[in-house]
Amino acid sequence: MKLKLKPVLASLIVLGLATPAFAANHHHMSAASASTQSQLDSMKAQLDKMEAVINQNSAGGFQQPSDWTSRITVSGMANVDAYASNTTPNNPGAHGTHTNDIEVNNANLFIDALVNDATKVHLGLAYSSNDNGVYNRLPVNITFDEGYVTIADFSMTPFYFRGGREYLPFGVYNRYPLVVNPTQLLSQTNATAAQVGFVSPMGLYASLYGFRGTSFSGASSTMPRVEGLGADIGLANTMSGMSYKLDAGYISDMRNVDYISAPNVTYTYPDRRIGGIALHAGVNVQNFDASADYVRALQNFAPSTGGTYLGAAHPRALGLDVGMTYPLMAHQSRLGVGYQHSTDTRFIGNVIPQNRYYVDNVVNISKWTDVGAEIYQDRGNTGRKITVGMIRLGVKFA
Repeated sequence: MKLKLKPVLASLIVLGLATPAFAANHHHMSAASASTQSQLDSMKAQLDKMEAVINQNSAGGFQQPSDWTSRITVSGMANVDAYASNTTPNNPGAHGTHTNDIEVNNANLFIDALVNDATKVHLGLAYSSNDNGVYNRLPVNITFDEGYVTIADFSMTPFYFRGGREYLPFGVYNRYPLVVNPTQLLSQTNATAAQVGFVSPMGLYASLYGFRGTSFSGASSTMPRVEGLGADIGLANTMSGMSYKLDAGYISDMRNVDYISAPNVTYTYPDRRIGGIALHAGVNVQNFDASADYVRALQNFAPSTGGTYLGAAHPRALGLDVGMTYPLMAHQSRLGVGYQHSTDTRFIGNVIPQNRYYVDNVVNISKWTDVGAEIYQDRGNTGRKITVGMIRLGVKFA
């Protein structure tokens, strides 16, 4: 509205000064021009004051320089899944209850802003079908998923600061895989945190972070407290024809992991912190890649007092994955096979399988558009084999 008012005001003022301006000499024309600009500035300041009165409790609306379109980007993604299974979600032990469905696994909108050379802002909104059954969807629904500020200028210093809601660097994973595997279920953690770290040109990186976390006995559950702590260290590098990444993460309480803290997941734990570690090793050599992930609770999940003591339980999961990229009808494709194994996960729900075998294939059919398929089989916990087939259409835009 402000941009449209200025030409109108200028026209009115110029019209009002038209007669004397045409009659005056060049000196008088210059004086009239200066007077016009002065009146424009005065009227604009007055309009700004009037708008400030009605917007006194509003945030934002500050003036943007002319290059704002090159510093603020909007992007997004959507994954639509179809699946068929020989069982029903949340009832994997039932016989003769095969099922199938079509659902939006996730739809995201991202806004990224380069405020200046050292300050960046990232905002993310997410929608998920929130099916937390045998298909292992993480609990999201429609939510303010991410929102953080990063202060970093790696041309000046290797250190950085990040504050806001983010996915903590505990574990290495794909945010939206075809199926969320046990290692990701036991590590993915979304929290509002403050993080400091560094990244060296040689590939070495490390960070420390703190967040509110789950209260435990001895701490007031009614007062906000920063009780969650974590650390991450790793090495990532690329050389001729090969790249690799080694990562080790620690979190002071695994009860803050998204899947474990979900309201529809019941589990038993002692009134104390349950520390955890997450390890990752990955390598790419030309068209081949391989990775291994391991997540483990360092303390006992089973209660030592109260309830029924079922013995020591340190939930843990191991995942192995190998893949190969290859051209398919002039499009890039990746074929992967993997295995996941979990132990002592009965204290956080029996949806996490003891053994999972899977094969997946993803084809980039056009720019930013993928079609993927996966077949996996779960064994253990329920005493029955669960076989699921999935197809996904995934689109990204920017």
